[in-house]
Amino acid sequence: YLRSRETATIALQAFPQSSWRLTEDPRLREQEFAGGFQHSVPDRSEQRLYSKFFWRFPGGESAADVYDRMSMFMDTLWRDLYRVDLSQ
Repeated sequence: YLRSRETATIALQAFPQSSWRLTEDPRLREQEFAGGFQHSVPDRSEQRLYSKFFWRFPGGESAADVYDRMSMFMDTLWRDLYRVDLSQ
């Protein structure tokens, strides 16, 4: 997940360090194309049967998988942003 970390490092330079807290979440990453970047072209012969959104790379994930994963991440992010501390 090196590219995600590099992107976060670049983006966070725009904010004072005291205004953010860095945590890692495995849901926030690029689409998986068969366990990493391909060394060969994947067989897409069945892609037209499912559409580009629902077709899953062999050993990887579909755009629909990414959408579901990111939707769950965003739900958690908004819930954490608006969390009320009731311990006080």
